[in-house]
Amino acid sequence: MFALKPNKKIGLLFLLVVFSTNIVGQNDEKKAIELYEKGIQLGKDGNYEEALKILKQSQKLNPKQFGINNGLGVAYMFLGKFGEAVDNLHKAIQLYPNDDLVRVNFCLALDLNKELEKAIFQCQEAVKINPESSVAYYLLANKLQKANRLDEAIETIEEALLKFPQEEKLLFSLGSFYSARSNFIDALKILEKLVQAKPKVSAYRVALSEAYLRFERVDEAAATALEA
Repeated sequence: MFALKPNKKIGLLFLLVVFSTNIVGQNDEKKAIELYEKGIQLGKDGNYEEALKILKQSQKLNPKQFGINNGLGVAYMFLGKFGEAVDNLHKAIQLYPNDDLVRVNFCLALDLNKELEKAIFQCQEAVKINPESSVAYYLLANKLQKANRLDEAIETIEEALLKFPQEEKLLFSLGSFYSARSNFIDALKILEKLVQAKPKVSAYRVALSEAYLRFERVDEAAATALEA
């Protein structure tokens, strides 16, 4: 069975929501919160199978808690069960449609489940809900690029950079998109600055080397690639 590798960025998805206390019954409420917090910690520690078991117990006590459904969705993603991840994150969205971070999770799950256009829509909704989220912009642009909607991807990144001009992941995406669009001059400007600022980041050097090749600057491409 395919499973996602432990990754700090995705692991942080377990932290994206807070637990709201809307459970009927004080004892059930306390137990559900305890189980939820335990499950989230297990997920952060990379113990996704156990996290899933504990979060399911919490869900039985409160099936209408969007935070529990979000946690279950993320655990299922890590375990490679993308259909189940989509189902649980869809429930979370139905319960609390205005949480941009749950929508980001839903976007990731849909993409992994090979539902790219639906994933794009969820990222678009996340940007609408929270236009100050660089993560939502970044994911939206990269899903658009994956769908061969490169012009829209570039527009999305350019819009994001007006708000987050120093965000490296946005700059890197824009440089890569410019290169793919054959806008080599602007691509090289961005990628060269990134390499100068972070010379040890191999991804920046690889992208710059590829841009040099497309610009037929073979010697610089080779030198950059050797240092990557």
